[in-house]
Amino acid sequence: MRTSILAMAGALAAIQPVHAEEAADNTSTDKREIIVTGRYAANESTSASKTGQPILLTPQSVQVVKREVLLDQNAITLTDAVRNVAGVSSDFGFGGATAPLLVLRGFSTVSMTTQSSLYSSGTYYLDGTKVRGVPIDMANVEAVEVVKGPDAVLFGRAEPGGLVNIRARPLTATPQRELAQTVGEYGLSRTSARIGGALDADQHWVAAVSGSYLNTGSNRDYVVEKLASVNGSLGWRPSADTSVTLSIDYLNHRYRNDYGIPSDGARPADVPLHTAYNKAPVLSKAETQVYRLDVRQALGSDWELRLRGIHMRSHTRELDVAPYRLDLTSGEDLFASSRRLALYYFNVRPDGRYRVDQASADLIGTVRTGGLVHHLAVGTEYFREGKTGLSYFQQLGTVSLENPDVANTPPLDTSLAAPVDIVDRDRWFSLTAEDAIDFGGGFHAVAAVRHDWTSTIYSSPGLAPNNVSFTSPRIGATWEAARGVVFYGQFQRGLSANNGVNPDGTKLAPEIGRQFEIGTKVQTANKRLTATLAAFDLVKTNRGDFTFFPVIRTIGRARSRGIELDVSGEITPQLSVIGSYAFTDTKVDAGSLRLANTPRHAASLWARYQVTPAASLGGGAFFQSARFGDVGNTVTLPGYVRFDTEAAYRFVIAGANVTAQINLKNVLNKRYYMSQHQFSPDWIAPGAPRTLTGTLRVEL
Repeated sequence: MRTSILAMAGALAAIQPVHAEEAADNTSTDKREIIVTGRYAANESTSASKTGQPILLTPQSVQVVKREVLLDQNAITLTDAVRNVAGVSSDFGFGGATAPLLVLRGFSTVSMTTQSSLYSSGTYYLDGTKVRGVPIDMANVEAVEVVKGPDAVLFGRAEPGGLVNIRARPLTATPQRELAQTVGEYGLSRTSARIGGALDADQHWVAAVSGSYLNTGSNRDYVVEKLASVNGSLGWRPSADTSVTLSIDYLNHRYRNDYGIPSDGARPADVPLHTAYNKAPVLSKAETQVYRLDVRQALGSDWELRLRGIHMRSHTRELDVAPYRLDLTSGEDLFASSRRLALYYFNVRPDGRYRVDQASADLIGTVRTGGLVHHLAVGTEYFREGKTGLSYFQQLGTVSLENPDVANTPPLDTSLAAPVDIVDRDRWFSLTAEDAIDFGGGFHAVAAVRHDWTSTIYSSPGLAPNNVSFTSPRIGATWEAARGVVFYGQFQRGLSANNGVNPDGTKLAPEIGRQFEIGTKVQTANKRLTATLAAFDLVKTNRGDFTFFPVIRTIGRARSRGIELDVSGEITPQLSVIGSYAFTDTKVDAGSLRLANTPRHAASLWARYQVTPAASLGGGAFFQSARFGDVGNTVTLPGYVRFDTEAAYRFVIAGANVTAQINLKNVLNKRYYMSQHQFSPDWIAPGAPRTLTGTLRVEL
């Protein structure tokens, strides 16, 4: 790794400046001056409100992890990014580390009731578009926004714990030329580049092209994950009133998923950290293309029309081998009888298609009535997603828990495997309205409503989908008691999932989420430091029960209550911080069971100090208390504290600003476990050991 970094630094010496005469002039600062500005503070969010209300005046906990945090922490995955936010943890996903399954306030970000009982894909939003199981290229991310609690009014059907929106880097007329290389232990490598800026002197046309290639590397046996991505964006801005942007993305994702290790009794099994059981001879893959058109047109001084159209399609090949303690043909518990695990091609899909289409129109403006100011937004949206392709089940042999021999794992044989045809489709049409009212005197209120007509099915062909019509209200208020000190309260209700249908066509009642939240927000006068303290009561009803799967029942409810603190910004011009604390108390059906993968206490603190204009040091700790890994609370994942550090130095070579950075994650080499699949005791995800990475970033 050190050799690679030194070689790259030597190559940079030959870089020529954009304006050679300025580079030769020591008095010119256009390319040579290192400017230190505020890093972590965020005042706006595209996910909190369609009317553009600042985060301070939004009656809900909304947190933004900026690009500066992602760079300082060398966040390779979305999981790395959201660990900075209170109330966010993770479940066990199946699309590799770049497609995680997140948990917010105790609830997974995908409903298990519209998937199978064991498999699920993480759901999040890419610039406001709902996707599931799509890999995230963090190299092109501007910010990660986390909206706590139900937000069905703005985004449609969503799990009640909240949602995560990944915001891509925007087009800008300012010239951009960037190149970055990260290398690390266990084969980690990421190369990224970006070039962009205005195409004409009047800056009516702007464009950007970016690309990256990531090899996540792993200390785990046989685990492979490689993600290549390319983005091209073109913007036309003939005037201040009109903006048209076309964006095209291509992602090529190849991986062998990590199924982790099984539990042994109530704890993770004591096996070497590198031990893994999936050595599928053919890698899984997903080739994805995303096309997006955004139009913004001002209508006078107070109104704007926003149009958006998105088409995404993905060709998938899912061929991972899953370990499981039960012999599904005989029902024998192999782990209990012989400490062995059975291997399966379980619900694999060798030739799949995934498609998302979305179209929306929003009219946004301001109306003044008497002493009141109304910030209004009305809109309509059509959304559909679907996944097709035959799934197969094939039982392979068994392997030892401690010494698995998977060298000769056979490929899927469709002539021997049992095919399963599943209709997996989700559609909705929506109407929305929002009114953010400024009463004067520091009082603000928001009233919003959304009506959805939804159609969902995850079942055998020939069965009718589950159709539901539902209205989601949102009411909230804020009071700015003093400059930068706000108290708020909110109630909202939302539709999470339709619960699908049983094999006999029986339709299940929809899952409903509702939340009360109160809190306070504080922002310094210079807007460089913000803090949110929130208390919430969140309930999800009509939960699905898979005890007798494939027959599904709708039962009971789950409740999550807690207190969360989020802080981000600058303490001094040199010291930046981002931190969080969450106390989360969950109950299932008012009994003793707790929601899976939800620690009662969790905290994080990351600080970065600018030692000199060129040098900085950073470090932090991430803590989770013990938590149950499964729905039955039979497995406990032990609590842990993980420490990370970072050092960076900025310098100039031939007119280029260069940053050399080293990150050391899990400094104390702590053995810990990130998550467990809530329906399986055999899939526990261990955290990575101490890992050193080096990054060289060039900006022209």
